[in-house]
Amino acid sequence: MKKSHIILLILLVVALGVVLSLVLNTANYETFKTAFEKTGEKVTVIGRLNLNKKVDESIPNQLTFYMTDKDGVEKKVILSESKPQDFEKSEELVITGIADKDSDTFMATHMLMKCPSKYKDNQEVGSK
Repeated sequence: MKKSHIILLILLVVALGVVLSLVLNTANYETFKTAFEKTGEKVTVIGRLNLNKKVDESIPNQLTFYMTDKDGVEKKVILSESKPQDFEKSEELVITGIADKDSDTFMATHMLMKCPSKYKDNQEVGSK
């Protein structure tokens, strides 16, 4: 085989690997219902923090709270991270982890927060 054919073949294999990794790593957002059907599988759930229930941060690098998904299902979430700044002010939470059917708890390893815009009040004042 020519050197150019070998290089072309290697580039083709690398490109195919990149495409496959992108396709396989796409995140599908689940509800708690579907997450608990996929016990043992890593999933991502979007929801809101339930401010009516206690947020427990008594254990270092662990945060326990209750979250309600878009279908209105509430679950206890144990996040293996410390409490982020302005956690209670978040509009939406995106958590990634594994559902534990035995304890009816979602064991989160990562969380993203959507915080309120600091420009929201300024826009409302300017539009009046």
